[in-house]
Amino acid sequence: QLRVATDALLIMLAAYAFGLFFLGGLAFKDLLSSAAAGVYLLLAEPYSIGDEVEIDGSRGIVQEMDVFVTLVESDGEEYLIPNRKVLRKGATRVRG
Repeated sequence: QLRVATDALLIMLAAYAFGLFFLGGLAFKDLLSSAAAGVYLLLAEPYSIGDEVEIDGSRGIVQEMDVFVTLVESDGEEYLIPNRKVLRKGATRVRG
């Protein structure tokens, strides 16, 4: 029978797991915040595909929305806007 200090081993494993989750959270912070914002935008529907919107001073037509990004076309160019930016800066639906 081997005598191993299980308390020290458990403390090391707990510290390793905490570090792994902490660093993983930092690494995926932007992705997770865009996903949370995307879910909110998909449920609240402040704009729809085909709407003309203004986001952070840029104007265009919404072509696609998913959990992470909103695709906006303006003057023949397409822009992928992270949903966290849409939620932070706000989006104005242009009527007319």
